[in-house]
Amino acid sequence: MRRFLALWMPFWRTERLQLSRPGDFPTDRPLVVHALAHNRHTVTGVSPAALAAGLTPGMPLAQARSLVPDLLTAEEDAEAQRAALTDLCSWLIWLSPLPAFDAPDGLYSDTTGCAHLYGGEAAMLDLVRERLQARGHSCSVALSDTAAASRALARSGIDQICLVPPGQQKQALHPLPCSALPLPEKTLAGLTRLGLTTIGALADLPRAPLAKRFGAQLLTCLDEALGRQASPLSVFQP
Repeated sequence: MRRFLALWMPFWRTERLQLSRPGDFPTDRPLVVHALAHNRHTVTGVSPAALAAGLTPGMPLAQARSLVPDLLTAEEDAEAQRAALTDLCSWLIWLSPLPAFDAPDGLYSDTTGCAHLYGGEAAMLDLVRERLQARGHSCSVALSDTAAASRALARSGIDQICLVPPGQQKQALHPLPCSALPLPEKTLAGLTRLGLTTIGALADLPRAPLAKRFGAQLLTCLDEALGRQASPLSVFQP
């Protein structure tokens, strides 16, 4: 049985700036990163202080500034973020020889056969989070039989650890919202209109009507999470 770890860094965009330019971006000041989308600047990342002030990714930058007058802002630098994530992916080789990217703010690691080196799976997850925190990054980590399930579970909450026993990913995914799967907004909106709000509700439906209404991508995402289909990973190449 293969085992895949996924880690998500919810404050990756802002932490990168706070770590590299602490004088410009002190951690006690709310900070957001923004990018141009649909002819307006939209928040793409928030710091813990900004989140505590009620700011969230996806809101217009103008709205964020109106809510937090002393807000620090920085335009997203996708190239610098990719370079920093590449450095972190290279660092993750200490865990297993097969780290992979989950851009823009996450990583994978195929940890099959590695857990005994760290005292078991629970101890391994604790160690990954501790070492990332020592590097200045908040993170959530999850481990299951599939990379897609681990990704969904890691991204279901901030600063959490989720260890799914072998063969139990369906039960673990059951209560999660459909938005935990990497689906287009249009598909998620359509599912919501039909009252399909959880992965469990989706998994119990006949496949043919789902594919006809929403396309093959929905079934692919579901199958990858449940282990019916392998997830293609962007494995780090040193």
